[in-house]
Amino acid sequence: MATRKKGSSSNGRNVQQRARNEKEQLAERLSERSAELAEHAESLAQHAQEMAMHADQRFRRVVDRRPMTSVWTSFGLGVGLGLALVALVPARSRHGGAGGWSLDDLSGSLEGLGRRAERLGRSAAHQASDYAHDLGHSVSRRARKAADSLGF
Repeated sequence: MATRKKGSSSNGRNVQQRARNEKEQLAERLSERSAELAEHAESLAQHAQEMAMHADQRFRRVVDRRPMTSVWTSFGLGVGLGLALVALVPARSRHGGAGGWSLDDLSGSLEGLGRRAERLGRSAAHQASDYAHDLGHSVSRRARKAADSLGF
């Protein structure tokens, strides 16, 4: 029986040693893969920066070649954004049938615009929070799976 215990404890140590070796190899592979991903992310960031610089240079060349086109395009964008802003401001009832806006109408409309913008901001913040929560949950779940596979 003594030899059996010795053999089984030796076998148990071999299994534990093999498990440790597998964990170390897996940890090493994960470390190497994370270093590769970090290098890839860095090269992507550098590439994006280069693309932004090229786009800026192209834009500046276009403006230098056709300054009047650039001025008229800017004017058109400004008018379009102005019209869009006016469309967002609701028309209020006119006092005494007079045409045009009074300062009271404009301040009330802008106050309503502020409330609508606040609601829109809250909605966007809520959606961003939900997205961040889902992303965090996904990352946490993957980290737990990786830790479980490593035996931590």
